[in-house]
Amino acid sequence: MRGRKLDSEFICAFIKECAENNLSSVEDIINEAKSKIQDIDRLILKIEKLKIKRKKLFDVILSFEEKIKENVDINIIAFSKITNNNICKLICDQLKEDVDINTLYLIRDDRQEIIFCIKQLINNKIIIKTDSIISKGDNFDNYIKYMSKEN
Repeated sequence: MRGRKLDSEFICAFIKECAENNLSSVEDIINEAKSKIQDIDRLILKIEKLKIKRKKLFDVILSFEEKIKENVDINIIAFSKITNNNICKLICDQLKEDVDINTLYLIRDDRQEIIFCIKQLINNKIIIKTDSIISKGDNFDNYIKYMSKEN
């Protein structure tokens, strides 16, 4: 340990601590110091492993954030291709709870336009259809947000 300055205050404090723990011989003090070094080395190794895991957890976050951003961008492009947003919004407004498709046909007189809009909403996963029941789809909330920004 040439070239290193000894920390006299630390050495004195460590010897005092050892004496308080009934370690008075030089050999006991040396063994206690070696034991503490091993404890510290174990902690350092554990921390190094945790640092590696921390970096990998950031990778998880980044990969999902990118996918979410990609999905939002893709949704915006897809939503902009929906041709009759007024009718689509009327349909979505009816979906506070699941709705029978026949109820949606009462929104407007033009049944063909309603059917076309329902198909567009289903294709964009804004709504889902199970038998004759229409429910909110995975992109329902994103579409509502998109519509509120458009208006």
